[in-house]
Amino acid sequence: MANSESKTQPGLGPVGDGAFGSTTVSSNKKTPKAKPIRNVETVAIHSMRNLHWDGVGSLSIGYNIVTEAQAEKWLTNKHTRLATPEEVAGAYRN
Repeated sequence: MANSESKTQPGLGPVGDGAFGSTTVSSNKKTPKAKPIRNVETVAIHSMRNLHWDGVGSLSIGYNIVTEAQAEKWLTNKHTRLATPEEVAGAYRN
């Protein structure tokens, strides 16, 4: 029986000649990943063309999520417009 300090625990594993049976296996305790903290506000923009702007980024045809700072620059382009949350939700609803 494995104690709480051991790094092995009872389980199934190969015991010989390709057969599986009861053995001890190393415990693989997964540590939960920390969620990244996002303090940056985002904006949805619709683009009618694939666009690239050095220092700002790239947009694909359709809806794109960008930061507010990028949105200020992208909205000066005649091929982009601000998209509402309802519009974006409607486009991705099945």
